[in-house]
Amino acid sequence: MIKYLTHISKIFEILSLKNKIYLILFFLSSIVIALLEVLSIGILAIYVGFLSNPDIILNKISIDFVKDYFIDLDKNILFIKVSFIIIFLFLIKNFVIIFINWFLLRIRQSIISANSNEIFNSILETDFKKLLSTTKSVLSYKVYDEIKRVGSFIVGYSTFLKELLIIFFLSLSLLILNKYIFFSILTIFSLISLISVNSFKGTLRKSADKMNKHSSLMLKSLLEVFDNLILIKLSSKKKFFINKYLNHLNLQIKFTNFKSLISTLPRSIFEIIGISIVMIFVIVEIYRGTNTQNILPLISFVALVSARMIPSYGAITHNFSLIIFNEKSFLDFYENRKKIFKVYNDIYENTSKLNLDYEDLKITLKDITYAYVQNENVLDNVNYTFEKDKIYGIVGKSGSGKSTITKVMMGLLKPLKGEVLFNKSPLNKNYRNFQDLIGYVPQNIFLIDSTIESNIAMGENMQEINKEK
Repeated sequence: MIKYLTHISKIFEILSLKNKIYLILFFLSSIVIALLEVLSIGILAIYVGFLSNPDIILNKISIDFVKDYFIDLDKNILFIKVSFIIIFLFLIKNFVIIFINWFLLRIRQSIISANSNEIFNSILETDFKKLLSTTKSVLSYKVYDEIKRVGSFIVGYSTFLKELLIIFFLSLSLLILNKYIFFSILTIFSLISLISVNSFKGTLRKSADKMNKHSSLMLKSLLEVFDNLILIKLSSKKKFFINKYLNHLNLQIKFTNFKSLISTLPRSIFEIIGISIVMIFVIVEIYRGTNTQNILPLISFVALVSARMIPSYGAITHNFSLIIFNEKSFLDFYENRKKIFKVYNDIYENTSKLNLDYEDLKITLKDITYAYVQNENVLDNVNYTFEKDKIYGIVGKSGSGKSTITKVMMGLLKPLKGEVLFNKSPLNKNYRNFQDLIGYVPQNIFLIDSTIESNIAMGENMQEINKEK
């Protein structure tokens, strides 16, 4: 379990400055939650003792004017006032907890959004040839599913640490009150957590791999249908495609359900053991002849601490399962991100200014050779110059290299030999700037699913468009 602490540095490495600040604030607020949990349990335990024998509790108040104020009150009024004070304190506590939980969800949203932006940009910056060889389902998985799992990993990690803090402060309070109960509860609960995690760690990793695989295949099945709607509608194979999709969907749900079952299983064990420890403590104290009225606040405190530790230990095993389940996606994203930034740095470091001589614009192909398959050249030592104010048509049979030559000119495909020059300057370091000057009309019509106006604007601010022009 200790090795997973090394992921903290990796988490902070992939976060933006804003999300780093958010996560630090969440950790600090987790300490506040832990202290509030201990305080609220202590208040309830004192309240139980107060209902049983108010004089014992009131006489322990060290501030004289507060003690005198409560002692002078009618007993019924006293109970009502104390009850309202406790309700008010619990309202504040739960308001803080709800706010912090909402804040964690906002952090998750911010992390997913920022990382999706990064990965989407990286895909669009990927080498064109490599992009063509990658299936749509894999690309969709990376942009959506993988990023969601990275977000779940970070949130699971954060919640795991929050619950550890709560258990630490609750355990500390138990240690102060009764060291035997402290060691009993902490040892048994920790052992169950460790056994649960280590028993299912390998199975959870395999389930995660299989779920990721079937998520990708499920998307692939959908894309196959949407890309071939006419053929499928006219064929008698509709059932085949539906069954193929449903098969992957059911397997994905199966492995997700298994993860959920494993994550929730330890809670039942914690509950049984926690209640048993409290009952054993009560029985031992009774046999020792202890006045139960005197130890009622202590019994109440132990019972409440145990009851609060149960969901915390349950949350720890659940979130640790989430960490294991999503660890591979997180590490893959982390490693890919390092490669992406290396590529970005290489691109930006090697980019220089274009020679924009608008009076004498020329694009020159010099000894261009290109092949999709080794030793089968589509373009072989092509030399040509395209000049300003002229219209060119490239003709040839299918597969002769018409599309290839335009893709080489636009910098989408890198020639095996030769170079492309713009105004006599090589474009090998300037393709990013050069591509901003290109107007491209594709063979297949491309429209975004919106209005004609939006298609013409294509991402420009609609408010800044002069519609009269």
